[in-house]
Amino acid sequence: MVTELTCRRRPPHAHSHAHVFVYPNSCCYGYRAKHDIDTHLSEAYTMDAFCAQLDKKHMILAPFCGEIPCEDEIKKISAR
Repeated sequence: MVTELTCRRRPPHAHSHAHVFVYPNSCCYGYRAKHDIDTHLSEAYTMDAFCAQLDKKHMILAPFCGEIPCEDEIKKISAR
């Protein structure tokens, strides 16, 4: 069952007369996606930290030189 709710955090393109339809127990368009990204995004500066965050199924921000041999080495080490 879909219910109509009002929410203080409407998307910027929503007009005041627009209706926001969401499923019960959810809030605001994109909130869950943003929360998942915020809680599963990590930084790593060593291969040990990179692999540890990868085991936790996090998205990882890590410095990378862009060279093909480096990329191949990272793929080999981080293969799961």
